[in-house]
Amino acid sequence: FRSWVAYGRDIEMNTVSGLYSEFLQHEVLKRVRSHPEVIADYPLLRFTSDPKGRVLMGCSAGGDQAIIQALMRPDVVGVGVAFSATVTWTSTALASNGSFPLGAADLWAGEGLIATGPKRDVRLFHSCAQHDLGTWTAPYDAPGT
Repeated sequence: FRSWVAYGRDIEMNTVSGLYSEFLQHEVLKRVRSHPEVIADYPLLRFTSDPKGRVLMGCSAGGDQAIIQALMRPDVVGVGVAFSATVTWTSTALASNGSFPLGAADLWAGEGLIATGPKRDVRLFHSCAQHDLGTWTAPYDAPGT
């Protein structure tokens, strides 16, 4: 077992803040807009500044960020689409989670950001399944049984 923390990915994927939206808006989109090959292949490519036209989508911990960014930075991302988002406690050791020590779990437990936070003009979609991560529960039998 290797910890996500050991690879430094926990900071990007499980921090509850709007910093990821700022990174996407000020670094990633800026780079895409100025990349010569992108400009050559897609000369009419435009990005809207209207948050309602900006969607962030992710799976697992990326799904966490899709939800978190829409909630924390509705001025940047207006739609969060998550597939099997972990939205669970990940690490209290993250210094970046000082305000939200349960990480993404603070969306529904602890701080209860969804229930107690201010109303936001965003749309959220979260899809998950009974057998995420290969779990087996009744009424289905485990493989090989």
